[in-house]
Amino acid sequence: MKLVPHDPKSSQALRPRVRAGSVSRVVVAGVLATAGAGCDIVQGYKDAGDSLFPEQSTHLASPGLRLVSGNYRELGLVAGTDLYLVAREADDDTGKLVAMRYADPHPCEIPRVVRYSSTREPSRNTPLLAYFEEDTRTGTLRFADAACQRYSLTFDEARLPVGETEHSLVVWAGSDLWLATPETGSQELLADEVTRVTSRVFGKRFAVSAKGSVTLFDSTWTSQGTFGTDVGSMLRTGKSLFYLDADGVHRIAASKASSAVLEDKLLVSDACSLASQGGGWVTVRSPCGGGKLVAIHETSGSTFTLPFDANPEAIKLVPALHSRGLDPLRDPFWFFYLRSGDSESERDTLFVRTPAGDEHALGAHSTLRQLRL
Repeated sequence: MKLVPHDPKSSQALRPRVRAGSVSRVVVAGVLATAGAGCDIVQGYKDAGDSLFPEQSTHLASPGLRLVSGNYRELGLVAGTDLYLVAREADDDTGKLVAMRYADPHPCEIPRVVRYSSTREPSRNTPLLAYFEEDTRTGTLRFADAACQRYSLTFDEARLPVGETEHSLVVWAGSDLWLATPETGSQELLADEVTRVTSRVFGKRFAVSAKGSVTLFDSTWTSQGTFGTDVGSMLRTGKSLFYLDADGVHRIAASKASSAVLEDKLLVSDACSLASQGGGWVTVRSPCGGGKLVAIHETSGSTFTLPFDANPEAIKLVPALHSRGLDPLRDPFWFFYLRSGDSESERDTLFVRTPAGDEHALGAHSTLRQLRL
């Protein structure tokens, strides 16, 4: 499961504002609501359906029940096996976080929680919070649970957790990646000399770049293998992970025989400028020094040397109407790309190549960012 960081600077834009005063009802249906300064946190559904959807039968007619009185703001929900409410006092400027169990609201306080994230593992008894006492993205990471139990385990030079398991959090601190269990104070080193962590790799896997190689972890953060030598760049696509190393461009994907087995295949030797072009295509130049433009089909790993030159990092392959879109050398495609000439007036010239193979220059000093066909 992934964690969603709480950013105090952006949270106000994500949660609707409620006018200050006494609030008699709050609809809690998977929606996080933020109450304005000077409001009461309440539970209940009575008449909420009629006010939101007049003349619609919503079956929200339960009597309201006040959770707790007081002035609160930034109301949010965190969940494990139980649901918890977290909020801040309206007149507090110390960063104190107030938490309470939704079914049995007895507010408790965690001091100096400025930036935080919460676990989402549904089997966890009490949600766990990882937080900084300062408004920072890298610093001393501390832990507490939604019952306001604080733990002694800390990490210096850490980010908010990059992942979680059923019982632990994955913390990137300095150049080390740790599997940490704050409740017991234990920590296990997953990788050192880490330079990059990529999530959502063809499913729920994670790719960790460390010591010039790439290690794949499954959703439980169990290693599934280490790949590559002197890896320079890495690219996540829908069903594959591409990387450039000393040998060339590789593709890692789940085996067709078993999704638990990973296959690593060298696709193009002596390559550089690895880039994703959307729509299931990856491009590189091979050989690196003045070589050809090569397109790689993301889902199959098939390679095609294109009959024109372009910047591998600035090209779009668009299948023509009714095209299979599998082979850019045989199937009709539109190509849009940038190519620079020898003079400043020809820098980043936008070209279009039609399905018939005709190339047209559209203009210099261009970009593909807003291009639509």
